[in-house]
Amino acid sequence: MHIVHFSDAKFWGGNEQQLIVLLTSEVLNKEITQSLICLEGSPLYDTAKSLGLEINTISPYSKYSIKGAKEYGNLVKKINPDAIHIHNSGAVTRHYVSTLVTKLPHKVIFAKKGLSSSSTFMSRIKYNMPCIKKIICVSKDVVRGFSESIAPKNRENMVVVYDGIDVNFVADKNIESLKKKFDIPEDGIIIGNIANHTDAKDLPVLINLANELVNNQNRKDIYFMQIGGEKKQTPQLKEMAANFNLGKNFIFHGFCNDAKSIIEQFDIFVLTSKREGLPISIMEAMFAKCPVVTTRAGGIPEIIFDNETGKSADVGDYKTLAKHISYLLENPEEKQRIVDAAYQHVITDHSETKSNKDTLAVYKSVCQ
Repeated sequence: MHIVHFSDAKFWGGNEQQLIVLLTSEVLNKEITQSLICLEGSPLYDTAKSLGLEINTISPYSKYSIKGAKEYGNLVKKINPDAIHIHNSGAVTRHYVSTLVTKLPHKVIFAKKGLSSSSTFMSRIKYNMPCIKKIICVSKDVVRGFSESIAPKNRENMVVVYDGIDVNFVADKNIESLKKKFDIPEDGIIIGNIANHTDAKDLPVLINLANELVNNQNRKDIYFMQIGGEKKQTPQLKEMAANFNLGKNFIFHGFCNDAKSIIEQFDIFVLTSKREGLPISIMEAMFAKCPVVTTRAGGIPEIIFDNETGKSADVGDYKTLAKHISYLLENPEEKQRIVDAAYQHVITDHSETKSNKDTLAVYKSVCQ
């Protein structure tokens, strides 16, 4: 069985990280052949190349380009896989255009990781292509929300497969100390956030949270460390932090290739998203035994059980998030209880091995 993975992602994020997990999985590679189609020169291409994976590239034409559709369609026909696993929305659009131009006959599996803020007419057309045999959703919440774009007759093709973490992962001990790099006092408390600067991550709430703790509650010993790729929202975010006079207490770290090794340096991991599938960063924090404080966006409540495996609040409610952070800092025994429960839950129910076995079962159901 040969599965071709297709992504036209231009940036690096959790989706791309999980795609690499599949391509390097011993569970999958023992039973099937895998290869990758991606944009030439993308971060995904660079990472796959560094790992020695089998890569096929397409030019970064517009996703509606007829020339690009022909290039992709001819490449797929040359490879002739048993199925194509498509990993992002833009790649679905490219495949749809290519089916119109080159009459691709191949079966498709689509991985749906999150929900956009709206559903378009084009979305309802492309996600209901007859060639899509399974839709792998990262959470039950994604199934509920995405069902609005899926025709009733096709909803039985939706299946939940949770992402997983490497339970054998060991953080790089040589990674630079955040306190040393950013001149944070040794007794300073680091509240960490890992999120690219996109609308879904709702980083203005994170900045409001920082202002609430640092300025309104005078917790000058708390330092917020925001790690993530800069986008068009970045200037406004930096201006907002400056207007609150947060200074060194709110640090824009920028993108980091090995962010999960840094999590061990956080005292608390916080996420303020308003839309999510189920972010892998939360699982990585749980595995690193770092307490999680988060909004209840998307599928997050499927892994963060309030006051059991973490602490949560309604979307946008930075004041409750602040209360949760203060509570954990002031109650170390409760913090440890939550950390231990979170660690046990993630290694039991959200390992890469379990996720990869569930994905393999989907491949077999489609191809056999």
